[in-house]
Amino acid sequence: MVKLVSYFFCFFLLWALSCSAFASIEHYQRTFIPLYTPNGELRIAIRQFFRDNKVYFLVVDPYHYTTSIVKAGQSNMKNRAKNSAVELGDFEWNVVKETPYIKDLLRFTKYPSPLQNAGLTHSVLDKKGFFLTVDMCPSVKSFEKDFFLQLITLGKSKKPPFPVAISISGLWALEHKQEFNWLLQMQRKHKLNITWVNHSFSHLYFQDLPLRENFLLFFQTNLENELLAIELLLLNKKQLPSVFIRFPGLISDKFVLETSQRLGLIPLGSDAWLAKNQVPKDGSIILVHGNGNEHAGIHDVMAYLKDPNRTWLPIAQACN
Repeated sequence: MVKLVSYFFCFFLLWALSCSAFASIEHYQRTFIPLYTPNGELRIAIRQFFRDNKVYFLVVDPYHYTTSIVKAGQSNMKNRAKNSAVELGDFEWNVVKETPYIKDLLRFTKYPSPLQNAGLTHSVLDKKGFFLTVDMCPSVKSFEKDFFLQLITLGKSKKPPFPVAISISGLWALEHKQEFNWLLQMQRKHKLNITWVNHSFSHLYFQDLPLRENFLLFFQTNLENELLAIELLLLNKKQLPSVFIRFPGLISDKFVLETSQRLGLIPLGSDAWLAKNQVPKDGSIILVHGNGNEHAGIHDVMAYLKDPNRTWLPIAQACN
C-alpha cells in the first residue's frame, strides 16, 4: 500500500511539473551568490533559472527578508556604487554572515532541535502585535472563504491590506484551482498582503506512521524537489516565494533542517496553534488552517481579529 501511494504521488508530481503552467521556467535550482544593486545594496541570490533562454535569480534582501526576481547582469558581483568607500573583492563572508537574514537562517536551522516545532516560533524582538499564519495542506474540503473575507474587511478599515502568511502546499493549489486563483486575485488587487510560505509540494502524510517517519521524514521523500516544486508553481503564477518554510506537521530532523539551510529557507513554527488551545501573546506566531480541516482554529482566531486593540504584523517583522 505504501509503495502504491508513493507511486501515485511521484506520478502526480511529475504530471504537475510537465503542465504548460510550468513550461516557461527551466532548470530551476538552488544557488548562493551575493550580489550588489547599482546603489551598492547587498542582495543574496538563492535560486537561479532560465526563462526564454535568459538567466534569472531569485534574490533576498538580507535586511528586510523580502524576495525579488533579478535578471542576470542587472546586479554586480562587486560593490560599484559611486558612494562606496571601497570596491569589495568577489565576496566577503564576514560581511554576508553578519546580515540579519543569514544570522536567522543559521540560528533557526541549527541542530539539535525538537522533532516538532523547530525554527522561529515567536518574534525575535519584543513586538506589540500578532503574526497570522494560515496553513493550506491538501484537503478535500472547501477553504475558509468567510475567514479570508474577514481579513479583507479588516484591511479596508485599517489600511494597508491585512498581512497574512499563507503556508501553501502544491497539491492544495492544484486540487483547489478556483480557490487558489481567488487568493491570487486578492493579492494582485492589494486586498490582502500575502507572504507565501513554502509548505512543500505534496505534504505527504501517513496516518499509521509515527512522526519520526512521517511527513518530510518519510523515507521515499525527495526533499529538495518537494521544496523547489512549490516555489516553481508560485513563480509561474507570478508570485514571489518567500524565505520562510513551514514544515508539514511542523516535523523536521537534522537532514530536513540542513536542507532548509542549503536552500536559504527559515523554518517557521508557532507558539499559538489555536486549535490546540495555545493562547497567543504579543509577538506570537499564530497558526490556523484555512483549508477547511480545522475549523476550531478559525473560530478562535475570529475573536482576536474582531478586537480593535490588536495589531497584526507581516511575518518578516518577526525576525531581526
